[in-house]
Amino acid sequence: MKFDYLNALQILERTPKVLHSLLHGISDEWLFSHEGTGTWSPFDVVGHLGSA
Repeated sequence: MKFDYLNALQILERTPKVLHSLLHGISDEWLFSHEGTGTWSPFDVVGHLGSA
């Protein structure tokens, strides 16, 4: 599929709601945990998306 900005908006505009649904109300243990050196927690991933 050739990238088309207008088609990409279908996914991009939903991303904040999806992330909120996945992460809202979960414990800090889940939110800040990672699987070891070189891996990212959900908090890290969302922070990276916001800084991109």
